[in-house]
Amino acid sequence: MTVRIYVVPTMDSLLAQSWTLFALSLSIILSRLTFRRLMLKSFAKLQADDWIMAFLLLPMTASVVIAKTASDTHSDKHNTYQYIFEELQIVMTWLVKACLLVLYWRILYVRTRRCNV
Repeated sequence: MTVRIYVVPTMDSLLAQSWTLFALSLSIILSRLTFRRLMLKSFAKLQADDWIMAFLLLPMTASVVIAKTASDTHSDKHNTYQYIFEELQIVMTWLVKACLLVLYWRILYVRTRRCNV
C-alpha cells in the first residue's frame, strides 16, 4: 500500500513563484524587444507581435500585484482577488496565443512569398 502526500501551495510560495515568473518573463520580453529594435533599427518598425508582447506586461504586472494583495488579505475580498487573478491568467494566455498566431502568420507569409517568386 502506497501513501501519497499532497502538498498544497501556500500563499507565500505562490507569491515567490509569481515574482520569479515575472522577473523571468520581463527579462525575456525586454531582451526580445531590444533584439527586434536592433534588428529593425527603429521602434516604429516593430510589428504586431512585438507590441502584443509589450502589452502583455500590463496584465502580468497586475497579476503579481493581485497575488501580493491576496496573500495579505484574509477576508471576503480574497475570493474577489482570486477571481481577478484567474481572469488575468486567461488574458495573458490569449495574448500569448495571439502573439504566436501573428508570428506564425508572418513566417508562413514570408515562406510562401519566397516560394512563389
